Amino acid sequence: MRSILLTTGACSMTIDDVRGLLTFDHLCRLESDSTGLVLDDHLLDDMAKAWPMLEHLSITNSRSRTPCKATLNGLVPFPKHCPHIATLWLPLDAREVPVPASATDASRDESQPSEISGPTSVASFLLNLFPRIALSIPDDQAESQQEFLWRRVVKIIDGTQEILHEIRSFLVVDVIRLTPETRINW
Repeated sequence: MRSILLTTGACSMTIDDVRGLLTFDHLCRLESDSTGLVLDDHLLDDMAKAWPMLEHLSITNSRSRTPCKATLNGLVPFPKHCPHIATLWLPLDAREVPVPASATDASRDESQPSEISGPTSVASFLLNLFPRIALSIPDDQAESQQEFLWRRVVKIIDGTQEILHEIRSFLVVDVIRLTPETRINW
């Protein structure tokens, strides 16, 4: 099985329900919407280790009033164990920012708006963990203080990515200028 879509109305999923899915080691996509599942860092670690081919993980609970237990630390295993990860859409408690992790490579992370305190430190942590991150925040909700702070994280990341792109372009131009044998046909 490579893709699973879970939605429930009246009942809730538990962590043990998800642990039963960990045997599908070729899973590429898991979407869980309104299942009542409350993630924690240990479950995210188990998911990343069990599903090395994972490309898309989306767990949303828009109607849930239960506070999320997953933190920014829960993202750390994904670049290491899931090299193909492209999308993470997860509720996170980002009020405490862990010590920066050693960076590997992942292309995209999308986080569902959740608790956050310091936009600059969260952006720094995410950029260190996912150097090519493209963070997005859904526009369909009323602007709360938390969403305002997450939008600040997006702006910081976008601004940093733009500066890095300009620096890389500048360095490539300088390398081309410094190599007299290089011929460029315009």
